[in-house]
Amino acid sequence: MSRKLAKCTLFDLHFYLSEKGQIEIEMSSVDPDDFRKAMEKGFPQYEGTYKVASLLRYLNSIGSEIRETSKRYF
Repeated sequence: MSRKLAKCTLFDLHFYLSEKGQIEIEMSSVDPDDFRKAMEKGFPQYEGTYKVASLLRYLNSIGSEIRETSKRYF
């Protein structure tokens, strides 16, 4: 039997339509600096730590921009 690899959510951006017809936006993300510190301490041999932390910064930036610009639609 194969072993299932663990995975975690690093970034989420969701748009919901409420029962009242309103759009609700939820965004959550792992803090890039917390990610970097945790990886350096717990998995120092992982070579992609800084790339993932940079990706998280980018996603947070784009996610915030999406949240702001999408407000004109509702």
